[in-house]
Amino acid sequence: KIGDSWGEGVVFVVGEVTGYDEGTGMLTTNTEGVNAYRGRMIADTVVNKKSWTAKMTQDGYKTLIGMSDMNSGAKNMEALAAFIISHGESVDDYPLYKDISAKDGWYVPALNEMIHIFTYQEVLGKALEARGGTGIDGNLDVYWTSTEYVAYMGESATDNVESICYLGHNTPSLKKPSPGSKSVPMTARIVKAF
Repeated sequence: KIGDSWGEGVVFVVGEVTGYDEGTGMLTTNTEGVNAYRGRMIADTVVNKKSWTAKMTQDGYKTLIGMSDMNSGAKNMEALAAFIISHGESVDDYPLYKDISAKDGWYVPALNEMIHIFTYQEVLGKALEARGGTGIDGNLDVYWTSTEYVAYMGESATDNVESICYLGHNTPSLKKPSPGSKSVPMTARIVKAF
């Protein structure tokens, strides 16, 4: 169940994620049969402040990457990996991805995954601390999500498109993450499917 220890972290959702219910702020899941033994966990520790892009000149800052999934940060990380290769860029230009890609199976949560974590932050924070990990209790903590947001920096919707990611504010009253620049270092609370 949510809050149980699992692997290198704590369970934050049980079942196969099938969608998101905006009314409740919850990920919807299929828990029939073997799917009841599937879920996602949040890491005991965080990846401290990192930027998506090393500076504001990478293609991934200046154009859309395709990290549009709201429920699976793993898919967004795959999109970023493909983008780096297709644009002939270096993984060194994407500090957060470089750090996460060295950790087998871990990824930066998608927008709805982050909101789900915030919904359960009290029980998850206590469970993480009981394992000797980093709790989720700082009202000023701000985390990356991997879901991309489009910013139009020119006079029309086709001028100077910038790719930015949502930030998640770690307070019960701020469950609606806001967009933030990829060049600004933020903390990453990483997750993993099991």
